[in-house]
Formats: sequence, C-alpha cells, structure tokens
Amino acid sequence: MPADSVSAHALQICRISLQDGGLGMVDPGTRAIIDFTLSMSKASHSARFGFRVGKGDRAIQLPPTVTALFDSTRNPDSVILRRFDRLCPHIAHHACPDSVAIPTRDEHFRLHTSPKSALDRLKHYCSTLRVRILYETAPPDQLHHLPGLLQSSSSYPMISMSRSNPAHRLKPDLFRLALLRKLLLPIPEFAHAPQCKCGATFDIYGHHALSCPRNSKKGAHNMIRDGTQCFLCPALREANYMLPGDEIETEKEGICPSNCNIKPFDASFPPRLHSCHYNDIGFDYTLSPPPPPSSIDPTTDIQQQLSANAERCHQRAERGKYRRGGDTVDDADLSLPDPPSSTKTSANSTLGKSTAPTDYSSPSPSDHTATSARSSATSFLFGQGPRQPLSPFKDRPQADLAHLRLRHLAPP
Repeated sequence: MPADSVSAHALQICRISLQDGGLGMVDPGTRAIIDFTLSMSKASHSARFGFRVGKGDRAIQLPPTVTALFDSTRNPDSVILRRFDRLCPHIAHHACPDSVAIPTRDEHFRLHTSPKSALDRLKHYCSTLRVRILYETAPPDQLHHLPGLLQSSSSYPMISMSRSNPAHRLKPDLFRLALLRKLLLPIPEFAHAPQCKCGATFDIYGHHALSCPRNSKKGAHNMIRDGTQCFLCPALREANYMLPGDEIETEKEGICPSNCNIKPFDASFPPRLHSCHYNDIGFDYTLSPPPPPSSIDPTTDIQQQLSANAERCHQRAERGKYRRGGDTVDDADLSLPDPPSSTKTSANSTLGKSTAPTDYSSPSPSDHTATSARSSATSFLFGQGPRQPLSPFKDRPQADLAHLRLRHLAPP
C-alpha cells in the first residue's frame, strides 16, 4: 500500500499507546522534543551534583569548567541551553506528578524528577491527546466504531504476541485482516464481494462481515448466553449468592476501572455473600470449534485402551487437586497396565490393592466395608506417598491470598 494512501486517522491509531488501544509506534516528531529535554535535564543534573557509576558508589564531581557549560548564566551564548530553558516549563508541566504544585514544577523537574517516570507520564499524555484528536478528526461515519477498535485487547495480539513464541503469533492472513480492521483501512476482498446471507451489502471496512450473526458464532453465542440465565438466576438465589430481586446483567460496563467502556464479561452479577470479597462475578461463553476427525480405527481393543489411558490421566488430575505441596506421584500407583475387564477377578484384585496394609486408614474389625471404601478413597485422592503440609505460594501471591481466604471463610 503506498504511503500517501494511508489516512490521517490510521496514522493516529498507529501512534497511540498499547494501553489506550493503539499500536504503540514511535512518532519521531513528538519524541524528539521529549528526548532532548530529558537528556539535557539528566546532563545538567549530573554536571551540577555529579554522577554515580554504581547505585551505592560515591558521586563523582566534575571539574568546574565542565559544570559551567551547563549553566545558562555562565554560558549565555549556548543555543542548546536557550532551547532547553524555553522547552523545560512546558515539558515539566506534564512530566511531574500531580502532587507537585504547578509554580514549582519547573524546579522539581530539573532536580528531583526521574527521567523514566517523566517519560512514562509524557507518553501517556501524548497518547491521551492523540485519542482526543482522533475523535475530533475521524470521519463521521466511522466515529461510532472507534470505542470498539481502541481496545488494548485487540492491540496485544498484533504487537506483543508477535514478539513471543512462534506458536502464539497470528497467521499472516489473520494478521493482515486484523491490522486493516484496526487502522480503519479498506479491505480489498470486500470491494467486489457478493451480498451477505442476511441480504445486506458488505462494506469495504468489514464492519458487517465481522459482526453479522448469520455468518459467525455470534447468534449461537448470544442464544446460549441468554438461555442459561433462566436457570442460573434461580440457582444463585437458592444458594444465597443473589437477592430475590437481583438479575444477571448482560455485558455490563464499568467493571474495569482503567477503561469503563470495555465489557469483559458476557454475564455478571454482584454477589451478596459476606464471605465473598469480589464486587462482580462474571461468566464468559466461548464456542470452541469441533474436534478434528480421528485417524485411529475405532476398534474394540483400541477403544478400551484409550478409555484406560483416559481414566489414568483423569485419576492423576483429580489427585493433583487434593495433593499437598511437595508430594510426588507414585508411578506404580498411576499405572493401569491393561484395560478394565468385566470379570470379578480383576475387580477383586483392584479392591485388594486399594485395601493393602500400606494405606493410611487403619482397618476396623467391626466394619470391613467401610474400611475398604475409606482406604480406596484415601489411596485414590492422595496416592501412596507420605503427605506433607501445604507450602505457601511464594511466587503466586494471588493464589496464596485465595488459599488463605478459603481457610478462613466467614459464616453465611
């Protein structure tokens, strides 16, 4: 695509930050003034107070002749210093935090403001200003599409995921369509496309093709979302999660404080339990594609073997839910050599293994059936190894907090 054919609003979307729903590309015209001011501020501060090679090292003072070069009163003929003094008040107004008084921001920026913090504030201010300009200059027929396009969730798959593992990246054709859709550029495939199944004509930007319920999963998705509310509401009221007059809200806005326009949940409700520490509990419905056809001949022996392997994996997953931290899985305990048989001999041998003397439950001479059931359940859930206390989640603070709240639930 030629550079002169790219519209002005597409360039604005490219230069908006990822957090605000753009592509986060650098604008040289904007960053030149910011980088010049921050570099001069850092150089003047180091010339005046010295610089440190390491964090805990002593500051190295520069000679007075070098320090005088960065002082506008002692070096009035410097063009660089005059430009810096002219730009510094305007940059300092947005580079300093809001807690600093406006009259003292110039001095605070020169002496105390970190260049990294100042750059983050300036980038956020420039991105917010570009979003405001985009809403003022965008074509009127595309204005109502901007809130949906300026979402960070649609920017990260194209930018951040492209820098990750190759398996996580979008395919070239999907990346091309997503980029054209993001920048509000015409999609060539829709220029001479036939009409939609619903009778509408495809537009060149793909708005109708990507939102029509007739040729997408949107219709089935909305039907499942609305149909599940008829039995979820009575169940949640019966469990005291909702009051009798409460209803489940559909695509509620204002859940995310950073962006009140996004709708992260298909359905949500505010819980009324005192033991619940969340403001909203939401549901997200996803329609997965059908599984590919299997290339294995579904004979009886293969089906039994696959069932045995699935049962073994299922047991391992269920044991992992109840396993304490540090426990290891016994390979002999997980091994199911043959598919389950319908004979009594196999059933008796399996029951005999589960009631072996190595189980944790002590046998009771009065009730052998209860002992066998208790031993089987203990062996299935915790395996054959010794149990250890649950260790805290050092690298997962949210999981540690959730585990602590589950152990100290308030009475309903």
